[in-house]
Amino acid sequence: MSFFEEPALHDITAIVPFKNHADMTLQCVKSLIPLGLGRILLVDNRSAVREADIVRTVAAEYNNIDYISYDCPFNFQALNNWAVQQTDTATLWFVNNDVVVPKTSETLVAQMRELVNDPNTGAVGCVLLYGDERVIQHAGVYLVPGGFADHLYAGKRLQHALTDSTRYPYRIDTDLEVVAVTAASLMMSREHFNAVGGFNEAFTIGGGDVDLCLRLRNLGLHNYLVGANYGVMIHHESKSRSGLGIPYGDFSASYRSYITQFDLVRGDPFIDVRKLGKA
Repeated sequence: MSFFEEPALHDITAIVPFKNHADMTLQCVKSLIPLGLGRILLVDNRSAVREADIVRTVAAEYNNIDYISYDCPFNFQALNNWAVQQTDTATLWFVNNDVVVPKTSETLVAQMRELVNDPNTGAVGCVLLYGDERVIQHAGVYLVPGGFADHLYAGKRLQHALTDSTRYPYRIDTDLEVVAVTAASLMMSREHFNAVGGFNEAFTIGGGDVDLCLRLRNLGLHNYLVGANYGVMIHHESKSRSGLGIPYGDFSASYRSYITQFDLVRGDPFIDVRKLGKA
């Protein structure tokens, strides 16, 4: 992509599920509006009437924002699969309602879209910081030998990860191929989403994003973390579902997914956990 070219973002639908927390949801939405997306789809999962009305009223002010209601028990995977069926754009962007795109990071979304445009790309994510805007919440997922997933550099200061190549051996300032990225901000093509059958609804809350990325890799596709040189997003992690623990079934579903889709002894093919131990 040349300096003067910007990939059009009008073929992107941002899918934003929410339950209550209207103020937080609208903070997310207002950070998406300047991007010029084709559509922002707000999916209400049984919010209180007052909270739903606040979000619906704001959505009605914009031609590219739609409010729909998903009146089923919460299942992150099922909700998003259903929401995808209500869209028709070529590119899908799954965004948690507790995520904010800072104004300084608008080129980040363009770079995510640029990578998705490559037919060999599966899922694309980005660096997420906690609300303090200094500490990393997500910089890619790595698979630990033994059969579980963890966030790369979670809890580490972004500035340290960008400048200390000895203690932080994996560069996150430039685009990095990873096994998986979090669905808190995950972009991919509709074609590839349909090719793997969407999210696995055996998961309820956590783990379905890693499983999705593993299945994309099994199709020969590559998943990427966009480098922090393009910007970061802020993730007020799980505030909208703070009362929900991870069900046991999600852990067992994750293990079943991992044992069939990657080497439990070797672990992550990209990240050497022995090097991570130095950080």
